[in-house]
Amino acid sequence: MIHAETKRLIVRVVSDTVIVLLLHLCYFIINATAGFSRLRIFCDDDSLRYPYKSDTVTIVGCAFYAYLLPVLTIVILEVLLAIYNRSTLQHRVWKMMAFLMYNFVITFLMAAGVCLMLTNLIKYTLGRPRPHFWDVCQPDVCQTRTGVAASYTCRGANKDALDDLFKSFVSGHSSLAAVGSTYVVLYLQERLHLTMAPMVRPLIQVVCVSSAAYIAMSRYADHKHHPWDIIGGVFLGSFVAFVLFLRYLPKMTVIQ
Repeated sequence: MIHAETKRLIVRVVSDTVIVLLLHLCYFIINATAGFSRLRIFCDDDSLRYPYKSDTVTIVGCAFYAYLLPVLTIVILEVLLAIYNRSTLQHRVWKMMAFLMYNFVITFLMAAGVCLMLTNLIKYTLGRPRPHFWDVCQPDVCQTRTGVAASYTCRGANKDALDDLFKSFVSGHSSLAAVGSTYVVLYLQERLHLTMAPMVRPLIQVVCVSSAAYIAMSRYADHKHHPWDIIGGVFLGSFVAFVLFLRYLPKMTVIQ
């Protein structure tokens, strides 16, 4: 017979896993099924006339940063804390470590999934042309740089850039980097207490925030996003991390 506590644990793990998978699946479904209508452009809008540049930080690199930073931080710190506390918690220490590690990691994965899904929804519903619009599209209008063009044909040859041309708002790199770094900052604030070296925690937190800021600012330097796209992405990622960490994650007093 399976004990009631074990049943609850199995149901929790299965339901959490399904939710995480569905959230990430929604991101790919939106990518595969949603489409854009051509947005009208103002011929004298100089914010769309920047040259096309390759990514300083690729989406794969950003994803590695956003996912590995929180997961590795949680795993490493929980193992170290378990080793430190094994003399007081004794046989319970490894069970407690696994339970804490699971709760922190699964909550982050949910936050990342929500962030990805919302980012894509916003991109496809409130999208705007990227700053390199003219360089990539090379539209057959606006030779005199006056008026508004609602109907035009893109003559550019870079198909990948053309498919991505109207996804400027919000910045996916910024939102993903923000959700990862914000979650790490909150996690360290909750779990890392070094009375003998009080400056270690804020130093690590500053490094996390600074690296996320670098990723976000690189999108402006690469002419991939307008300033408000990046600000919106940072706000979205940070907000999702705060909400999931504070509302979904069990209180430490309950866990312990």
